[in-house]
Amino acid sequence: MASCSPIKFIDVTTEVLMVLNQKTEKFGYKITDYKGSATIHTPVTISFDYEYTPETCELVIQITDKPFFVGCGMIAEVLTKQIDACRA
Repeated sequence: MASCSPIKFIDVTTEVLMVLNQKTEKFGYKITDYKGSATIHTPVTISFDYEYTPETCELVIQITDKPFFVGCGMIAEVLTKQIDACRA
């Protein structure tokens, strides 16, 4: 298992965060605070820390544990697509 560099997302409004929260609930995790840690079980298990700053609309996600065969770039790409979909 390995970690990744933090991924920073800008222009993440509280509305976008609420939609993202609805999506994460499908994987067994509910975002209850602006800062925390979670483990999500998709076809693979990924653990991460997150911090949301509503004043600047920034969300930072740090992957803390992932399978070796899942690249950090792949995770960043999936997260970007999911957050962009929440904006729509």
